[in-house]
Amino acid sequence: FMVTPTKMPMNMHMIGAMYAVSDQFTLMGMVNILDVSMDHVTRMGATFTTESNGFGDTRFGALYKISDDNKMHSHFTRDMG
Repeated sequence: FMVTPTKMPMNMHMIGAMYAVSDQFTLMGMVNILDVSMDHVTRMGATFTTESNGFGDTRFGALYKISDDNKMHSHFTRDMG
């Protein structure tokens, strides 16, 4: 091996929101914020760290209520991520 990773700490924050346009239709959105680093060791024993941060996958969706009675609720979901 030339380089081997030894440790990879990662922080991820997911922020989501939903907005009910009406009693039957809801819009949804979610964004990920990432902070990742990875420690490495080389064959000769040297160490170094790589880092990356920023926004991850952003997703949007919609939820539509098909039926709603006392025993069962049915929805149709469309994910546009």
